[in-house]
Amino acid sequence: PGSKINRKIETDFEISIPRKKLKVGIITPIKTIVLDGNLQQMQQQLNDYATNLKLIIDDKVYILDGILKITKQGELNLYKLNARSIAKSVTIAEITTELQFNIVKPYAMFDFHLDKIFDKAIIFKILINPQTPKYEGKLEYLGPNFNGKFDTTIIHQGMINLKGTISGEYQIENYSKQTLEIGFEQIFQVSI
Repeated sequence: PGSKINRKIETDFEISIPRKKLKVGIITPIKTIVLDGNLQQMQQQLNDYATNLKLIIDDKVYILDGILKITKQGELNLYKLNARSIAKSVTIAEITTELQFNIVKPYAMFDFHLDKIFDKAIIFKILINPQTPKYEGKLEYLGPNFNGKFDTTIIHQGMINLKGTISGEYQIENYSKQTLEIGFEQIFQVSI
């Protein structure tokens, strides 16, 4: 309350092999990064897809080409993307991402690295471990003007009753590091 700092952070993630679509995005008060594009299955390797991607950073657009490799290690599904934008034989933007997920033992991890555009690489990591009735998530963002690490825990206590916390720390530009601690609870009550 009373803060003049906009703390709204949005993320978007979509990968659809049947629709041959890939979209990853994060929107913060000070930075917008969206990677959006199409996949085309390669003839030689059925689990490899050529990518044609558009990287939008604030008001700049980069076109990247790369390869998405899909593998499976036991119950773990792995998606690895390497893409880059080259102008006059020089790499001007480079992205590496990895997605791991397991449906049998619910788990997901997403790791995004963007290099060459800024003085400092941008790293964005998400870990989700939904072990019923407890759901845990971790979010880490390191970038030129904003750094933050957040942990979320949600406990399902029956019907739609939830209890949880969001905690972490963040730093905007050269301001001092701030801590964040939010507790929340939702209780469903029936009135007769």
